[in-house]
Amino acid sequence: MFCLLAAQPAITAELTAFDPFLGMWAGSGTLWGKPAAIQLQWKRTLAGKFVSLDFEVSDPDSRKSLFAGHAMYPAGQGTWHDTNGAVYSITWTADGDNIVVEWGQPGVPIGKSVYSVRTGGEVEIADFVRNKAGSWREFAHYVA
Repeated sequence: MFCLLAAQPAITAELTAFDPFLGMWAGSGTLWGKPAAIQLQWKRTLAGKFVSLDFEVSDPDSRKSLFAGHAMYPAGQGTWHDTNGAVYSITWTADGDNIVVEWGQPGVPIGKSVYSVRTGGEVEIADFVRNKAGSWREFAHYVA
């Protein structure tokens, strides 16, 4: 049995928008108005066709995990799985130094996460949920 693989570039051009975010990050912020610590890791995976994100929020004093999630980003779309048992379809766009991820579907919370590279080289993360009226409410904000 023979297998012929077409030569493809290792990294999808669109995924280069994630380049400034690749690596391990740790920082602090708030989750639902309470102090929180954050750790996240962005990395290329599966021959560069995806970028994955491992995301964990913990109590800054006890280090007890409060929430964790995992995302896989192919070009423009992806999936999110988390410790709340949620599995979301996600779409993402790059806007300058920002990655904007929209998640959820009708019948479950709909939200967005904005990942930004700050001037000092830090990563800023802001998470929002959309209310029934259609406006966005920030529920988490971190700097790593």
